[in-house]
Amino acid sequence: MGVPVEVGPHLYNFAEVARRLEAGGALRIGRDDHAIAAQVKAWLVDGEARDRAGAAARAIVDANRGATRETLDQLVPLLGAPDALPQASG
Repeated sequence: MGVPVEVGPHLYNFAEVARRLEAGGALRIGRDDHAIAAQVKAWLVDGEARDRAGAAARAIVDANRGATRETLDQLVPLLGAPDALPQASG
């Protein structure tokens, strides 16, 4: 089960992931506190919409799982420390 996400308009620290989540229907961006409260209330009332947004969030997170490992797998050989990475768990 995933969780839908409601945020305010200031996304500069995570603009790319916010764009992906919003495009996938997992995230809503509220322009102010009233808009955010209205969306949260809507999700509380409409369980199907909340579940769809949550499922979209889970799918997006799952699709991007392993990105850090992939990045490190590319960087470590370039840095000359191939044994420096811990083994992935799970």
